[in-house]
Amino acid sequence: MLTLITEFRSSAEFSKKSDATQRAYKAYLRLIEDKFGDMPIEALSDPRVLGEFKAWRDKMADKPRKADYARSTLAQLLSFAKDRGRISVNPCERGGRLYEADRTEQIWSEDDIAKVLGVTGKP
Repeated sequence: MLTLITEFRSSAEFSKKSDATQRAYKAYLRLIEDKFGDMPIEALSDPRVLGEFKAWRDKMADKPRKADYARSTLAQLLSFAKDRGRISVNPCERGGRLYEADRTEQIWSEDDIAKVLGVTGKP
């Protein structure tokens, strides 16, 4: 996996990303490297590896957005490797998010809209 991480970091796909995205990816790639850096590429074709990845994500479940971003970064790394022919299957192709946003409090009511229109005078 360390080789895949190194290749991804030096790729055009990575360098095209914004500075903020690159910083975030680097942080999560370090987590991936710490946990899976010595994993042989061949292990990615073993169906059990998905369980290993989900167990890793689940250890971050107390911070679900972090857990999802870490898993998403891993999925992006493996997608890159698959696109380059380094692996034949991406075990993280399918999701499995932990974080669910509740935006019900952020929906504008008709009263809210009327107040804004009353102030701006625009329909």
